[in-house]
Amino acid sequence: FDSEISRFTNEDSIDMHSALRLSDALELELPAKASVYTSVPRKSRHHFIHLCGLLVLSQFGTALSCGYSDVRVIEPVQAFNLSGCFKVNLAGQHIGDVGALELARALRRSTAVQFLDLSNNRIGAEGAKALFNALEANSVLTELNIAGNNIGASGADAIAKMLKVPTVVLKHLDLSRNHICEEGGKALSDALVRNKVLATLNLYMNSLTDVGAIAMADALVVNTAVTELQLGSNQIGEIGATAIGEVLKVNRVLQHLDLRFNWIGLQGSDALVEALKVNEVLIELHLPWTGMSLSSALAIIQVVQSSCVLKKCDLQGNELLDFELILKKIVRNCKSFELIV
Repeated sequence: FDSEISRFTNEDSIDMHSALRLSDALELELPAKASVYTSVPRKSRHHFIHLCGLLVLSQFGTALSCGYSDVRVIEPVQAFNLSGCFKVNLAGQHIGDVGALELARALRRSTAVQFLDLSNNRIGAEGAKALFNALEANSVLTELNIAGNNIGASGADAIAKMLKVPTVVLKHLDLSRNHICEEGGKALSDALVRNKVLATLNLYMNSLTDVGAIAMADALVVNTAVTELQLGSNQIGEIGATAIGEVLKVNRVLQHLDLRFNWIGLQGSDALVEALKVNEVLIELHLPWTGMSLSSALAIIQVVQSSCVLKKCDLQGNELLDFELILKKIVRNCKSFELIV
């Protein structure tokens, strides 16, 4: 759009919108600024939004999609319209359960949405249930971010049911900071036993405790899809960490594991070290602020020097700073290994 946007007429927008609906390319290079939008004649704005691929029209006065997050709808409208939209970004818009219910209705009518970001939106269990129920019929969505909401255990149960649907192709799921607790963790673990597609799962800060960690470990014994798992800040102790260590001995797909801010203690640390001796796929292990001792850190380095495929280990916050130079001197010959202390 190099022409003067203020001369963009209603007829122009209708013609261009109609033409683009016949094209597979909805990504346009636009000067996506609120000032640009507001310079479009009022009667042309609906079509202008369609033209940008910004088809998420909400009663909360925001249209966000296809990466043009700084374009805003000035006048509130009454419903979401996802027609032809493949990327929806509503992060931080505080749509709540009311907005989630309306969005769920729109998702039932849409077959194109592949990316959905609903992080930090004050969505509770009711809105989550409606959304995940609607997404059971979606066979193209590959990435879902619903971090920073409050879906709880019942919301986690709803998404677990969605993950069991054979036609669901979701590959990346961020459920961090959602208070799903032990029961939610167990529901998701049960879904992972059946799911063959999900590759990355972020469960950071969900109060899973050892109960949820054990359930997750049991699921990873048979799961063949998850390559990245974030379990940080979940009140996981020695028992949960030991269970995870045991599964690492048999799991052949998990490459990235994050257990930060879980006090796993000596028993948990030893279990992970023993797992690294036989594990052939884990590339990154994050253990900041986990109570890792110097002896455990040295044991990990010794394993890496012998046969381990681990490329990166983060041990920050474990009172190892006094030994940083010694530890890094030891791993100096392991050129492909990064140690963070």
